[in-house]
Amino acid sequence: MNSGSSFYTRPFLIILALALGLRLMAVVFSQGFMAHDDHYETIEIANSWLHQGIYLQDGTLRWEGKPDIRVMRSAVYNMFLLGLMKITSAFGVEHLDTHMYFNRLVHVLLSLLPVIFGYRYLKEETNDRTAAVGGVLLAAHFLMPYLAVRNLVEMVAADFLFPCLYFATTGMKRESNGDAVLAGVLGGIAFMIRMQVLMALVFVPIAMVSRRRAWRQATVFTIALAGMIVLQGLIDTQTHGKFLGSFTNYIVGNLGAAPTIPGPWYRYALLLLGVM
Repeated sequence: MNSGSSFYTRPFLIILALALGLRLMAVVFSQGFMAHDDHYETIEIANSWLHQGIYLQDGTLRWEGKPDIRVMRSAVYNMFLLGLMKITSAFGVEHLDTHMYFNRLVHVLLSLLPVIFGYRYLKEETNDRTAAVGGVLLAAHFLMPYLAVRNLVEMVAADFLFPCLYFATTGMKRESNGDAVLAGVLGGIAFMIRMQVLMALVFVPIAMVSRRRAWRQATVFTIALAGMIVLQGLIDTQTHGKFLGSFTNYIVGNLGAAPTIPGPWYRYALLLLGVM
């Protein structure tokens, strides 16, 4: 049996093995600093929490050592990273570089969710060939294996957004309240990690109603998502000093003058060209 026929006989297993293999390589070789958001907004903060505590002496959240600046992010993802550090610390790991192998491995497992549920969605909505091509793209396209192991809230939020949208679709089609609840919870987790995801989630119940008249599932999804947002708000009361403080800080902070970030005007065009 040639490799081509093997692929179309068991495409999902081969796609999953491809995704896992490339990401495991990234665990070993994707070391070091990548960007400010990948380190100073995530790992650096969690590491300072581990060694110095989550709060400063005045009771405010320890965040980049700048208590005078309002924190415009949820602390949930950083708490997750802190939990990973506590696990490795319990096994005697003290050096951050050593811990990061474990950190990247956990992110590998999370990054398989878009591959799994993206493939399942395409298989159920289109055909086997389209699902296979889409699965390969999710598994191996361009920088995906590299970005999958980084500490970027954009990527980690997408890990939960993919299954959220999948279960929202199955909940709508099968009239399953359980799937709708699961979709709402997963969407809520994605929101906790990166609040901008809410701009995508608000259209989910609208799509449920407009496509299938699934009023009940749309309502269930909305209630589940709202519950997760309330949970985020309660967490913010402890970390930011007010209900949904991370969200309101982000809105108010971005209404002000944007900071000047030096760089050539064409850098975004080059980025889009590279991604495509």
